[in-house]
Amino acid sequence: MFNKIKSFFGSEGAKDDTEQSLDKFESKFDKETVKQEVKDLPSIAKERSNDFIGIMIKDSNLTFSDKASSIIPLLKQDIQIELTYPIIQVISTMTFKSNVSKTIEGEFVFPMPDKATLVGYALDVNGKLVDAVPIEKEKAKEVFETEVRSGGGVSIVEKVKQSNCFRTRIYPLKKDEERTIQVKYMLVLDESENTKNNELESVAFLPFQYVDFKNLSDKSKVTFSFGNDINNFTKSIYLTVLKDKQQTEEEDKVLIESTNDSKVIINKEQLNENMIGLKLKLKNVNHETNNILAAVERGYFMISIPVPELSEVQRNMKRIGELNNNGGANINILWDCSLSQLNYKEKNLNILQKVLEEVKPKQITLTCFSNTLINQNEFNDVKQLISHIDKNVFYDGGSNMLELEKLTNNNNNIDYVIAFTEGVHTFGKEVTPNVSFSKPIYFINTSKTINSTLLNHISTISGGIMLNANEMSIEKICESIGRPVLSFAVADFEESQLEEVYPNEPISVKEGSLFKLFGKLKKSVNKDVELAISFRFGSEVFHVQKVVLPKELLSKCNDNEDNHIIPLLWAQQKLQSLSTFPELFKEEMKQLGQEFKIVTDNTSLIVLETLDQYLKHSITPPESLPNVRKEYLQKLKSDKEAEEKREKQKIEKVISKWQERINWHKTDFKPQPIVEEMSRKLCSNSDFAPPPMPTMSAPMCRSVAPPPMMMRESALVMEESMDMLCSSSLSDNFSESKKKSKNKKKETESKLGSQNVSIPSANASIKVKAWTPDTPYLKAIQEATDHYTEYLKQRDEYKDSPAFYLDVADYFIATLKRMDEGVRILSNIVELELESVQLYRIVGYRLDQAGELELAEWIFEKVKEIRPDEPQSFRDLALVKERLGKYKESMELFNKVITGKWDSRFDEIEQTAAIEMNHLLQNDDTLQIVDKRLIYKMDLDLRISMAWDTNDVDIDLHLQEPAPYGEHCYYGYNRTKIGGYVSRDFRQGYGPEEYMLKKAQPGNYRAYTNYFANHQQSLTGGTTVLCTFFTNYMRPNEKREMVTVRLTTNKQDIDVCEITVQ
Repeated sequence: MFNKIKSFFGSEGAKDDTEQSLDKFESKFDKETVKQEVKDLPSIAKERSNDFIGIMIKDSNLTFSDKASSIIPLLKQDIQIELTYPIIQVISTMTFKSNVSKTIEGEFVFPMPDKATLVGYALDVNGKLVDAVPIEKEKAKEVFETEVRSGGGVSIVEKVKQSNCFRTRIYPLKKDEERTIQVKYMLVLDESENTKNNELESVAFLPFQYVDFKNLSDKSKVTFSFGNDINNFTKSIYLTVLKDKQQTEEEDKVLIESTNDSKVIINKEQLNENMIGLKLKLKNVNHETNNILAAVERGYFMISIPVPELSEVQRNMKRIGELNNNGGANINILWDCSLSQLNYKEKNLNILQKVLEEVKPKQITLTCFSNTLINQNEFNDVKQLISHIDKNVFYDGGSNMLELEKLTNNNNNIDYVIAFTEGVHTFGKEVTPNVSFSKPIYFINTSKTINSTLLNHISTISGGIMLNANEMSIEKICESIGRPVLSFAVADFEESQLEEVYPNEPISVKEGSLFKLFGKLKKSVNKDVELAISFRFGSEVFHVQKVVLPKELLSKCNDNEDNHIIPLLWAQQKLQSLSTFPELFKEEMKQLGQEFKIVTDNTSLIVLETLDQYLKHSITPPESLPNVRKEYLQKLKSDKEAEEKREKQKIEKVISKWQERINWHKTDFKPQPIVEEMSRKLCSNSDFAPPPMPTMSAPMCRSVAPPPMMMRESALVMEESMDMLCSSSLSDNFSESKKKSKNKKKETESKLGSQNVSIPSANASIKVKAWTPDTPYLKAIQEATDHYTEYLKQRDEYKDSPAFYLDVADYFIATLKRMDEGVRILSNIVELELESVQLYRIVGYRLDQAGELELAEWIFEKVKEIRPDEPQSFRDLALVKERLGKYKESMELFNKVITGKWDSRFDEIEQTAAIEMNHLLQNDDTLQIVDKRLIYKMDLDLRISMAWDTNDVDIDLHLQEPAPYGEHCYYGYNRTKIGGYVSRDFRQGYGPEEYMLKKAQPGNYRAYTNYFANHQQSLTGGTTVLCTFFTNYMRPNEKREMVTVRLTTNKQDIDVCEITVQ
């Protein structure tokens, strides 16, 4: 693949101009299938959860764990690793089998090497592996959920943002049925030259871990295949294992040493249950150094350039700060104390101690942070610092990388910063390109999950470097700390010849390594292409390498070959550049992923099983299904007019339903007492009238509520046209007020254009039922003298349970009024699983309740980004933005709820949005609403709204109205005599369900929630419910209260609120 090319050494440290011969490096990229394997629930889960979740089965009924998710073990794995220098292709074929009694969805997360690119995915369909096709990430999730609900076979794979992990979801997984997936990725070897010995050494680390190694099939194996172009290399393969149960130290065990074989097979018996990966080392002892090599395919090129050597003066320069401080620097140690770093405490401490013993600092500042700054302390003694971290530093909370800017710029006496973190941002506003750093930052990472793009970016712009302890020795790390950094600075070229060259920003490089530059040629190029590649040391450019790509080489583009690697590697480099700030380059990354069929932050891969599925979702089948693809293209017809017609029809349907609510609101309800002999005096009592039970001998009449647990299909749903008899009002003078309001109707119409009459405000008070779970850990924390220390102690047993953090955070926020600690505890939930919508919603609802609106806004922005196919994602965010005063953004989100194309299970959420849009218009009546016919001021004495965090779960809102007029209002009896109104029953997730009452009768209103059913196909724990209560809704004296509660079992009832109307 490579050709030696003409090179000119210019600028400082230049050599004589030389023309090098065009010897071709024969290299062939075979498309032969390679199989790599992954475990079921990843290293990411293992790092954030020391033990995995078990599944208990009792009498064919599942008992769900209280952890974030449950796992299915891996049955077999076949990994093939092909190396055609300098490219490694890995294909892992994995087989799983579920032992769970019900049909479930499988979710597997697997790590990949840093800078690797996922380029292929396949799922077995009727015994044959079917390739996936690229689609937008949002659409992939929508299609997956739709097919799971309809029982169709489907699988997707997506990238977990800000990490090197990928998630695949498969449905169905049936009991004792095997399913097979295949994952393919590609990476470039990390190369370095030893010019003194004419050696070239290349290294790659491939992460592999197993949850249940003992039950892994003995037929599982790893096969290495080496191309002819590396015959001159010796190959060594090492098994990287954890030396102890604490997972603090690693060691490389030799499996194969210095072999020249073209194929090597490693069987299961050679592997180890404590393994974390395989390391491949290649060495060429007869290497011709200082060659500049190039390869061209389809108008894309790759250049391999030896990184220039430093001078002896540069190499022996003292560390930063040593000259100014008489032998020792002032160092700031940034210590990531988020929960995910707990598993790396000992390893990080070991590296820190050796680094500090090497650099011998004069003064040390220890800065501990997780979601926010925790504390700062000063030290003069290394042993004292290490002891303090070991005994006094705790690990708690999510990771907020935005804290890095203020934590590194707040002390002018610091010479440089050493930061221990994996860079995975899980909580709060993200880092933007506008950040700046006044001191060099040297990042040290020990985690297998790493956001290398962000750490490389920050370290480079600050003048530091990112040091991955998984890929380099402690000695190399110690040697690099505090030193000026050698880096690629920029590549200059004529814009008329090249379109894009990557890397396009400074990145650190290692002396003796081979730097690779990727570019795209313009079609009009018909002459030699010249580039000037600059390297800098510290802040100064010290070497400029001029390179010429001869036109003879450019004409050999190999366009007739089927397998093109260089374009793919160019796309990978571009993605790495864009992915530092994925939100800013979302559309560009999406287009790039779809064009090159690779998984990005915004592009996923999907496999469907039938032609009807591809047609239903307008997804073109893969080329590996030629007959299905041909039939699809023949049947597919574009019909934009039908879509426009659908939108118009939907608006009219929404308006029609909305008019029904307006008619209900205008109705003057006049109820009669349910039990005639009851004294009117009972209106002020706190006793509730029990729901009347239907008789078996007579048909059920409308005034009788069916029992709440009866079958929904037979529940009597009340129509809004039902006849009501005249009755009473809120107070003794209500009738008089009503007459006056009729006479002044035109005067009381609001600016919103509503036709409803102004109603006197209700004299009501809200008493929220505090969520007090009966759990042993909360009792222990409540009884302890030091609540936080006891929480950390209890966490050892419950660290994988979202409910644990929710309960404890609620106690700290609501009872102890310790907001900072409460939010930190709450933020642990998002560390349990990256990009879990359910966990994000749990946190978002509780932050909203606590008034932490900016954090809640960030959380719900993430939810909308991950699940744009669900209208609740837009509604949740709109409500938070309204409270933040971002009225225009809020209205745009509500408009989306009205006009969006949603699954039928979300029908009538538009009615809730319409009420809330009118509430928003009270703040600014100039806001653009999607249809003016929706404008109507629906003011209410009482409004209760209930939403929940779990998909495909049926939670019901129940309201017991006060005697003698009140009834039990719920999904089966949704219109009461006094005007109580319960909205549509959402049976498959999220809600919202509402209770509304325009004119409240005196007495106590009891609201409770019921966990009716769980229709999920995945194995999750409980459901968190957010209840919002209003009195005098849309009136000047409106009051609002919120509460979050947790439901864990079907049929569970929990009281959430009591509202008293005087």
